[in-house]
Amino acid sequence: MTTDWTRQDTVEFLAGTAPFDTLPAEAREQLASATRARPHPAGEAVLERGQTGQSLFVVARGQVEVLLQTADGQQSLGRLQPGEYFGEIALMTSSRRTATIRAISDCLVLEIPAEPLEQLFIQYPEFKQAIARTGARRSQESLQKMLGQ
Repeated sequence: MTTDWTRQDTVEFLAGTAPFDTLPAEAREQLASATRARPHPAGEAVLERGQTGQSLFVVARGQVEVLLQTADGQQSLGRLQPGEYFGEIALMTSSRRTATIRAISDCLVLEIPAEPLEQLFIQYPEFKQAIARTGARRSQESLQKMLGQ
């Protein structure tokens, strides 16, 4: 599966995607230079629970599903659309991935490595706070689903 996605496509996509849209243009350019566009066919795991987390992912095309391993098997925690990101919990906590992400449809995911993100977290604390809030909210939602609430 190949892609025609360019660096400029990444810059433009991030400019219209929260919270990346709060960053100055030069910061988005910096991220785009480090970002890899990764195509995934429907049904393929984009990442697996337990893997080390050294990057953040943004859905550019298609749809992915967030799956949590429970005693009863895998439970869906939801679906992510273009413009939504994942991997923030492992990135922010330097821990292993907490869920498996699987492509529901053929999709394109942008992988942004930790290093340029960490530099931007220092320069733009409000950007870091937005990413951290998403991770905290998702952790709370996952816990509630696991507890059956």
